[in-house]
Amino acid sequence: MATLKDVAALAHVSKMTVSRALNHPELVSAEIRQDVLAAVTALNYQPNRAGLALSKHKSFVFQFLMLEDVDQVEPYYGKLLIYISDALQQSGYTLELGHSRQSLNPNVDGLIVVGARHHDLVWLKALDIPYVSYGEISEDIPYVDVDNRLGTKIATQQLLMHGYTNIHYIGLTMDEYFARQREQGYLDATQAAHNLPHVHRITNNDRLAETLVQQLALTPNMAFVCATDQIGLGVVRGILDAGFRIPEDVAVIGFDGVYLDQIASRRLTTIRQPLPQIANELIHLLEAQLTNTAWQPQLIVPELIVRESTRN
Repeated sequence: MATLKDVAALAHVSKMTVSRALNHPELVSAEIRQDVLAAVTALNYQPNRAGLALSKHKSFVFQFLMLEDVDQVEPYYGKLLIYISDALQQSGYTLELGHSRQSLNPNVDGLIVVGARHHDLVWLKALDIPYVSYGEISEDIPYVDVDNRLGTKIATQQLLMHGYTNIHYIGLTMDEYFARQREQGYLDATQAAHNLPHVHRITNNDRLAETLVQQLALTPNMAFVCATDQIGLGVVRGILDAGFRIPEDVAVIGFDGVYLDQIASRRLTTIRQPLPQIANELIHLLEAQLTNTAWQPQLIVPELIVRESTRN
């Protein structure tokens, strides 16, 4: 493995000059910096991370801070974590995990906050380190989120296009922005089609969804747009237990599109969150803050994945 001494020898400068060229390029001439960078490339030199962190007053660590109850965490967070970790390796950063406000590490270079709710907003705005929220909770903070309203609108339009006329929405009881947006997308589509909306709200629990469906009078050409895939799984069970066929009689579309949508007895049509793109945008917003570059919150367009629970 090449050393600082090797780079200095190839560039015909001192080790101190190499260090300055890499860490404080404004202190050396453009010609010397070019020679040093050429030697670094030729030798595939990897700077010592600890020394580089000290010289730049950086830790080269981001923290993934989970604020949701671990027992209620959606499975897709695990995949998001993998995508973020892979993307950070390309940027030279490592990732540290935390599961509450109390586990916040103030010495990291930035925070990726997951599961923040409206009551966390004051705390977030008081942070003195760069952060980005996965989830839109306010327009005036850095966030990346899927376009929840567009997602359920696409789902409802898909059902209308395939002849389902009695479309119900099963949403969430929580009074959070993303939950309201998912419900609004359904209402947008039903209103545009001059259909009567039917809205139900439950906690994110497949058993409760199954019970709800069992209490409804199911009819042919009925369909359900669900706020989550977990709710969708319960709806599928309730429909099949009532003796109706999926998708010939009744259809179901979920939301999130990671793992749960694939384990139902009828593979679930769903609105997928494009997690690789979301991971890259989360990192991009953090890096923009670290370099004092202009940034904007990002809403990512979701993807409709058609499977066995709807006509196609």
